Amino acid sequence: MEIFASCMECMQTKGMPLLKPFPAPYFDDRISIVDCDFGHKMAIVLRAQKFELLLESGANALIAGFTLEASASFSAALERFFEFSNKVVLTHLEIGEALYDDVFKFMSRQSERQTGAFLILHALVFNFAYIPNTKLTEFRNAVIHKGTIPTPDKAMEFCELVYAEVFNISSLLNKHCPDAINLILERDFESRASTVPEGIRIHSAQKSSIFSISHENNKEDFAKALENYEKFNATLRHVSKEVPKILEALQANPEASALIDSIRPK
Repeated sequence: MEIFASCMECMQTKGMPLLKPFPAPYFDDRISIVDCDFGHKMAIVLRAQKFELLLESGANALIAGFTLEASASFSAALERFFEFSNKVVLTHLEIGEALYDDVFKFMSRQSERQTGAFLILHALVFNFAYIPNTKLTEFRNAVIHKGTIPTPDKAMEFCELVYAEVFNISSLLNKHCPDAINLILERDFESRASTVPEGIRIHSAQKSSIFSISHENNKEDFAKALENYEKFNATLRHVSKEVPKILEALQANPEASALIDSIRPK
């Protein structure tokens, strides 16, 4: 996957009108180390959680018609979301990072245990039982373990159910544990940023995804969220193609070029 980025060093030395967006690929670590057209190296560290990227990957697959890949990504997203939720709730209960690591190192690769832990923590903090949707488990097992390739309608239905779980639980977390969420997000960012090699300038980046735990304007309806995500990406791709033409036109105009020079840092 990739994000469109602009070089902050270019902005500081050449002025905002000369910002040129370029694609920056990212993967599991959510860090993209790239060079701009002028040779400035930077590390773009995404402020995004693993489950958010998996939802995004699944949405891209669904849009492209890859139903198996979409279902697998959404299934993985739900597992990672339960892991994230457990960490948020335990942080809310003032359980330290070291103790959390000691507890969860035995279930880090076992999603069933993580889900079980979430059932207990959900009841403890929210004071009512979380009832897992058995349709999700049945569909996931068919896709992941039996290799079932779902129809577009079945894949859409599954993704809708996963999205609803994430949306509803996130609403509870944001209502009851907002400080813990912010702390987890900041710790995660700092931990990943610390892995960037010394001497490379670090930039943080937000991106529009189909869902973000830190945004207040997430769509409750999955179909609307998917439509909004698809339209935003289409607009972004169009803008990224047109910006270089606009910059060339500005630089070719003497008055515009003089204005650009006047606002550049001296």
